[in-house]
Amino acid sequence: MLPTLPANDPGPTGFRFGAFELDLGRRELRRDGVQVEMPVRVFECLECLLLNRDRAVGRDELLQAVFNRTDVSDGQLAQVILRARRCVDDDGQAQHSIRTVPRFGFRWAAPTVAWTPTAPAAAGGDAADAGAGAAEAGGPPSPAPAAQKPAPAAESAPVAEPAAVAAASPDQRRSRWLLLAAGTVLLAVAGLAWWSWRPAPEVPEAAAGLAGVVADPAATLVLPLSIGDGDDIAWARLGLMDYVAERLRAAGLSVPPSESTLALLGTASGDEGTGQLRRAVPGATVVGGQVEPLSGGGWRLRLQAVAADGLRLQAEAEAGDLLTAAAGACDRLLAALGRTAPAGPDGAALALEERLQRVRAAFLANELDTARRILEAAPPAQLSQPQLRFRLAQVDYRAGAIDDAERAFDALLGDPEAAGDPLFRARLLAYRGGARIRRNALHEAAADYDRALAALAERPADEGDLEHGAVLMGRAVALAALGRDDEATADFGAARSRLQRAGDRLGVARVDANLGALELGRGRPAQALDYLGSALAVFEGSTAMNELQVTRSAQSAAQLLRLDAAAALAASDEVQKLLPKTPDPALRLAAALDRANALIALGRLSEARRLLESPDIAARSTPPYEHRRAETLVELAWRSGEPAAAVAIADAVLADWTRLPGDTLRDRVRLRRAQAAAAADLPPPTGTRIDTAQGPTPDLLLAAAVELGDVDAAGPLLAEALALAEARGAPAGIVEVASVQVPWLLRQGRVREAEALAGRVAPWLDRCHDCAVLQLRLALALDDPAMADEARAAVRRLAGERRPPPLPSGEAAVIVP
Repeated sequence: MLPTLPANDPGPTGFRFGAFELDLGRRELRRDGVQVEMPVRVFECLECLLLNRDRAVGRDELLQAVFNRTDVSDGQLAQVILRARRCVDDDGQAQHSIRTVPRFGFRWAAPTVAWTPTAPAAAGGDAADAGAGAAEAGGPPSPAPAAQKPAPAAESAPVAEPAAVAAASPDQRRSRWLLLAAGTVLLAVAGLAWWSWRPAPEVPEAAAGLAGVVADPAATLVLPLSIGDGDDIAWARLGLMDYVAERLRAAGLSVPPSESTLALLGTASGDEGTGQLRRAVPGATVVGGQVEPLSGGGWRLRLQAVAADGLRLQAEAEAGDLLTAAAGACDRLLAALGRTAPAGPDGAALALEERLQRVRAAFLANELDTARRILEAAPPAQLSQPQLRFRLAQVDYRAGAIDDAERAFDALLGDPEAAGDPLFRARLLAYRGGARIRRNALHEAAADYDRALAALAERPADEGDLEHGAVLMGRAVALAALGRDDEATADFGAARSRLQRAGDRLGVARVDANLGALELGRGRPAQALDYLGSALAVFEGSTAMNELQVTRSAQSAAQLLRLDAAAALAASDEVQKLLPKTPDPALRLAAALDRANALIALGRLSEARRLLESPDIAARSTPPYEHRRAETLVELAWRSGEPAAAVAIADAVLADWTRLPGDTLRDRVRLRRAQAAAAADLPPPTGTRIDTAQGPTPDLLLAAAVELGDVDAAGPLLAEALALAEARGAPAGIVEVASVQVPWLLRQGRVREAEALAGRVAPWLDRCHDCAVLQLRLALALDDPAMADEARAAVRRLAGERRPPPLPSGEAAVIVP
């Protein structure tokens, strides 16, 4: 849905009505301060109605806001309305808050107070960022405070050596790698919306009669151009589409990024494509065009703009080259709309512009190799231009050559011509921030995004929803990876609002995918899958291959958190189909690790081992991916009954792995190391501590308990780990704790407590090998042959190639008092 707020209005950040608060930044509904759980679509229904509370919202407009399409049954919309009413203590009879408008739609009826944004705080610099020089003055227009380095985590006393080890626990992949890997890639592609860098033009005032010409001037969608045969101008279909869109945008019209329009189109074209865009954005003006060769040489380019009310405007121009013809036709169309055309390139600048549009077309078609060839074939005079150097750095970035890309961004930031433009400086800082996230330099990345926001603040206040949205999304990724979830959530919410106002459908989907990753980091797979499903509905059918792959990967991880390894593997199957178009080696490694994790959870250990030993993923990657690789290798060794190997792998990676706040992946490796060391009768590492300043994770508490062994001091650690896992609610997290705590309770002779906890995870017995092992342990302790037979059968059915679990004879001899 296109925004109803003016572009220069930052809009409310939340609403209060009765006992409720709807917080748009955090994307939460709270009743008397307590969060009300709800699906994403219910939240977006409430958001749409509250943002438009001064009027009735039509059915199609509400469907577009909630489902991103209008071809949805009345029953589906009715279910969303029903759940929305329940969430705000309303119903179809009372209709205190959501009132039905017969034969039209719905409107918000409850007395409501809107929150208004606070003034932005000044943005400071980060001295640790050696490449950026002095910080720019000004403040980022964001509700979240500027990123600061948190104080180092305090540590408690070392833990003692363990006396024994608990049983193995289920596969769980809920760590920050999704934000480091997934979020980074989504951010990288979002930056492509800023492709055409040039000095910002003066934006003319809209003509007084413009509203009568275009039904909704905030929605102008440009279709791919129709071209004749010939490979020599194949680039023009998408390249000129983007060029026309950029000129219309530079003249003051609100034109969504070309990626978003292509995502809306899918495979549709011609009249079918126009109809599809019209259904998706009913108030839009749709611009199409045709390219024709002239008999004497040169080109004729025709453009047609069709407004929502059916009014048609046409313009055409002829020229010896395609860009001049496109500029001429576009400028005549703008004149008919009462707009002043921006300045266009000529001479050497025209040749450079055509090369850049060819590259842009290759990017839109997801053909990185083609883009690189076009750029590298440029003459020396063009190769020295900042615009072209920026494009080459973007190609490196997206292809996974992160070090090369970061060096190029550093050099451009030191170029007076390039860095003198605030918009271009913001883009360079944002891309460098993305590269630093990929290197795990999270504080420096957050500082880059702060500076990017400060640079954008130098522009007029009514410009830049698209740019602000992308930078806020990048900063949110860095903050979330640092464990600063509240600030990250606020940035994600502000980014989503900005991108929605800009009409960037793909950008909104990227935010949703990142929010899904954030929910995974919180151990909430159901909420994660809701966000990820919304994002996938946009990415599928588009050319956004990186986004599609990363979101599928996150979906696979969420299914593992739900203990549904078969569904996780099915999501991985979809990722495999995308690999032929994935040049980034880090993403290829991530795809292999996703699949290996699902195979390990299914007990298909030989397949997982072959995959992890494949030459295709042998190249060393950046720390987040290498940490994931090490964790997966430790898991495979542990599950294969090779505890000494698991300890060796863990020790090698933990030696130079600094734990950051929220780094649950390191805590997982430490837990597996503790379990494997106890199984192999090896000592725990010396001097290990529990980090408490940022709050311990369940895995860290479990590791400490395993290292302590059967002593009473382990009890409080296990109890705290269970409370944290229960608060998160992910099945895999609860089973992880139970797999350590139940055997510990049995060895303590506390059979009734063990029975209660094993019963908590028994509902997942049909699909979780570790749950079956727990039931078998309990059955032996209870001396229940029937229960033991049932559990033993489940263990055999789910084991795959896993070694039979060790069942100490002492447990079987426990007598129930």
